[in-house]
Amino acid sequence: MTKILRKTDVVVIAAFIVLAVSLLIIFVTAGVRALQGGNVHVIITIDGVETYVLDAETHNGQSFTIHSQNGTNTIFIQDGVVEMICADCPDLVCVRTAPISRAFRDISCLPHRVSVRIESREPYQMPDQRPTPDVMLGM
Repeated sequence: MTKILRKTDVVVIAAFIVLAVSLLIIFVTAGVRALQGGNVHVIITIDGVETYVLDAETHNGQSFTIHSQNGTNTIFIQDGVVEMICADCPDLVCVRTAPISRAFRDISCLPHRVSVRIESREPYQMPDQRPTPDVMLGM
């Protein structure tokens, strides 16, 4: 009689399970840790272009209307939670989407080509000097 699983097979399977659970824990908690420490911004993208960057603390308790060529969407920001409250798209999937409060989540309105996400960013500062090239081409 032959064994179906050898001892090394069990060890490899256990290692994969531990790795998968570890990655799941890291991925789930990364969104929470990314927003700790302030500088939480709401990023609004229209047609794939980052159009608006709103400071969540400054705009707390406020609604913001997004006008695109395809229509209008309105978001509401409250205590780090962003919700799409109104849209004039035909399917209203974006309005029925759950509010977002963690990084790596987004609300998208496909008919209007609008996407809203949360990020933790440091304030952008212009570099003091021109960046050096990564690669030099030529012979």
